[in-house]
Amino acid sequence: MLLSTEQPGQPTMKQQPCPVETQPLADVPIGRRAMVTRIDGGRHMLQRLMSLGITTGSEIEVLHHRGGGVVVGLNGNRVALGAGVASHIHACPIDSSGA
Repeated sequence: MLLSTEQPGQPTMKQQPCPVETQPLADVPIGRRAMVTRIDGGRHMLQRLMSLGITTGSEIEVLHHRGGGVVVGLNGNRVALGAGVASHIHACPIDSSGA
């Protein structure tokens, strides 16, 4: 898990390197796999996402778009994220070979 503490008591996620430009999770097309590279949010959002298994470096698959929200597949589970949360998650597309 890539959790660091820049200020005492304030967890932040470190950004993962990506060979291409990252994009908000809401912009990742349905059926596409992506790696979470950055999560912009407060302590409560980061803790909630970590409890769902979504951290920087997580590989997810976009299963469905609902308005601005997104349903993603992660470790055999489906996780629905609202538009506000999805807009704070940035991802790097992963090609079909998994590289």
